[in-house]
Amino acid sequence: MQLTITPRGEIRCIYGEAFDLAPLGQVSIRRGSHVEPDSTGLWLADLGPVDGPVLGPFAGRSQALVAEEAWLLANWLVSPAKQGRARASEPGSRWRPSICMSLSRKTSPMKVLFINNDGGGFADHIEVAEGTTVRQLFQQQVGSGKPDSYLIRVNRQPVPSDQVLREGDRVSFTPVKIEGAHTR
Repeated sequence: MQLTITPRGEIRCIYGEAFDLAPLGQVSIRRGSHVEPDSTGLWLADLGPVDGPVLGPFAGRSQALVAEEAWLLANWLVSPAKQGRARASEPGSRWRPSICMSLSRKTSPMKVLFINNDGGGFADHIEVAEGTTVRQLFQQQVGSGKPDSYLIRVNRQPVPSDQVLREGDRVSFTPVKIEGAHTR
């Protein structure tokens, strides 16, 4: 069984019973296709449930199942960069690829050290959701301020606003101009 983990932490796989997936997180199962005969007795693999095409017609159901699994591996499960490694299961496999699964891990908030050097300033460990960017933290903590009016650093280094924070990061927001100060 092949598992793919997305950047958001979602685990995707084509349904199989090779091992118990429940320890990986909350399981969500949905249909990936419909493999059915048409009015002439030929088999079609309709991948509409995952926004895919209708494959076929095929002379036998097993051929439709192999094509269905190959399409899911190449187009739904694996990223385009890895499509070359996708392969269908062997004929006679006990897989039932018409069911796709997604698992997501319940994540607890992570802690970062937030240093606000605006006004009197303060520092505190705060909890942020996994995947939070520097821009999102700025909007949550500063609100109405403009990011270009602040020196924003993570672990004492300037960073782009789309940088994703990690557990234990040290984040500081320091105004580059003190409000009301005269400029020359």
